[in-house]
Amino acid sequence: MDDPPAADIEAQARTALVNGQAALLAGDNDAAFRWLDRAHRLVPTDPNVMLALASAWISQDTEWAASLFARVAEAHGVAQAWLGLAACRLRQGDGAEALRSLARVLAEHALPVESIGLIDRIAAETGWCGLHSDGRLEIHPPAGHSPAGRHGKPRVTLDGKPVSKLPRHWPLASRVEVRVGDIHLLGSPIRIDVIRRLVGCVEADDGGITGWAWYPNDPATDPALTLRWPDTNRERRIVARDRGRHFPHTGPLAQVRGFAIPPAELLAGPVHILGLDDRPLLGSPLDPRAAEIPVQVPPSRPGPTRPTPA
Repeated sequence: MDDPPAADIEAQARTALVNGQAALLAGDNDAAFRWLDRAHRLVPTDPNVMLALASAWISQDTEWAASLFARVAEAHGVAQAWLGLAACRLRQGDGAEALRSLARVLAEHALPVESIGLIDRIAAETGWCGLHSDGRLEIHPPAGHSPAGRHGKPRVTLDGKPVSKLPRHWPLASRVEVRVGDIHLLGSPIRIDVIRRLVGCVEADDGGITGWAWYPNDPATDPALTLRWPDTNRERRIVARDRGRHFPHTGPLAQVRGFAIPPAELLAGPVHILGLDDRPLLGSPLDPRAAEIPVQVPPSRPGPTRPTPA
């Protein structure tokens, strides 16, 4: 008997995943485990399924859950996986490993506000810091620290320059460092360049432009883009906000934002589509009007005739 097509297997896995997540919400753990285990057997390397299965098993089999979280974290670097791994290590009493996993979240991702309670349970003794999507710093000195003590208040630097809060241009900076005395808080240095790393793609579409973009390490933020026409030094700013369209091949766990620019809003000539750091999206630059011009094939000239072979 032939194996079922890959599309059928993926469809069955999606159904099992949805049913498993619904069972979890309803408090039916037995059904949730069965559905999620089925999804995992159908697509054993799917990171969405592994995250859901690990989250379900974290209180039942912490070591199994930790192995799933670790696989997703190492392969895709998503905050949910690092946080899940940190929670598993905390349950196992391994505080050092919990801190190591948590440090990856705080240093390389926008702060997941819904997890502040977990973060504080793991890192209250050491102190920690994080960066909100809007540029606000979250700073928690070590337990028992007094600003009037010998170490004083936490000191913040942006690319080496002391600041009291982050300026408006902070997304263009590279890193934030937060110290108490000479010691970095957990999460410092915070890598702004990693948190605001932009991924996306653009293409010509019937004389206009369509594309998608997102920040993998700050998925809650809508990406700001610059359209630049080098022939005239004209620029235009747009924000990608469309979450309703599906774009294939955007990678696992992607939360992309789509955007479309009609021909009437484009100037003549090639255009560059850039992130705030002036790095181009895949497919940029392009000239959507030139892309729509049909290729003209010159008429052929009559050549010498040859005898037809028998």
